[in-house]
Amino acid sequence: MLALRRDRGALVLSFVLPLAFFSIFATIFGKQNDTTPKVKVILVDEDRSEASRDLVNGLKSETSLVVMTRPRRGARKRRSRPITRRPWPRPRSRRAMRRWR
Repeated sequence: MLALRRDRGALVLSFVLPLAFFSIFATIFGKQNDTTPKVKVILVDEDRSEASRDLVNGLKSETSLVVMTRPRRGARKRRSRPITRRPWPRPRSRRAMRRWR
């Protein structure tokens, strides 16, 4: 730190220049997108404990996420069974993630 006090050029390059670059890029790229893009997430709660329910509810309340925890109504039916509102089985969730992209 003593060397930086003696050398003002190194002091400017170490502290002032990074702040200037940050400010310039923040003004340039900050005005391009006012909204946060939504990220689609399929969530399978295999634990079903109170902590995992709290995590699921926290993720659902996040505005930048679109969280699916169960199959949508009107989704493709398997055989003649009706669509039930139960958690995703692991193989179906993987297939849904591939189709959802």
